[in-house]
Amino acid sequence: MTKGDNTRLADVNEIWCAYLLNGENFPDRITEQTFNRKKVALSDDEYKDQIGRAEAMVKEFIKMAERKGYGTKIASVYWTAKPGFDFLPVVGVQVNQVKFPADILIQYELGGFLGLSAKSTISGDVSFKNPGVGTVDNDLGLNLAAYVQAAQDEALEDYPEFAAMSQKLRAHQMRKWKEARNPAFKILNEKGGLVESYCRDQLFTKLNNITSQQERRRYLISSWMDATNAYPPYLKITGSGRKGRYNAIGMDPLANSKMDALNTKLITFVKAGKNSIKVSAGPTKLFNMRYKFSSYKFSGSMKLSGDS
Repeated sequence: MTKGDNTRLADVNEIWCAYLLNGENFPDRITEQTFNRKKVALSDDEYKDQIGRAEAMVKEFIKMAERKGYGTKIASVYWTAKPGFDFLPVVGVQVNQVKFPADILIQYELGGFLGLSAKSTISGDVSFKNPGVGTVDNDLGLNLAAYVQAAQDEALEDYPEFAAMSQKLRAHQMRKWKEARNPAFKILNEKGGLVESYCRDQLFTKLNNITSQQERRRYLISSWMDATNAYPPYLKITGSGRKGRYNAIGMDPLANSKMDALNTKLITFVKAGKNSIKVSAGPTKLFNMRYKFSSYKFSGSMKLSGDS
């Protein structure tokens, strides 16, 4: 799916979670008209799946929140993923909206706030983090964004009309070439694969040059796992399933087996496949870092994903 596809699906899922948590009322500054504008962009099946998963996700969230002592009486619900959301008048402190991992913020009558980081997927396996190439470059002192651009310019020299297209049209053209078994698809696909592998190798070398276990831990927690002691706290809830059969799994980013392993075991990085790095803490597999084009090779931007 394109970024736009993911956004429209996620928005419906998140807003409906907030709607249910808010006593079947749309949350602060979100109107029914806003929701309906997003709803009509989905097919009937897509809409039903997002609603079904949201219902399962809210049940799991309520259960976990109650176990943590928040109670069940909710005072207010906010959709924090809305552009421009201001935390200061709500929680009393300034919170960086871009870095806050949760999509929904719940205020309880007993006091205190708890966020909900909502993930919706068919299978239950979802990329939990998608940092930009430039973000990782800045964190680690790499310059792979410039390399990717240069490699793309070189690869497309023989295809000027393709290079001049928008990303959406490039993806459409690559799909047509693939279906027609045009040699151009194979050539660009192979060159794109080499770019992904090169970026993976550079990141792998950089990570293994971090010799301090403490520094490895700090980097993974702050840049990939969104598990710093940031305020407000939050829970990750992943909803899955389709066609009437839905499930949800919850995780506390600061209290789970992966975090226990990360804090007590030796952290290692191992190459996996052609474009991934397996991150482990002792025998516990934490996640995979993966470089990939967001669509067909050279048809979308290069990005990284943290895959469960």
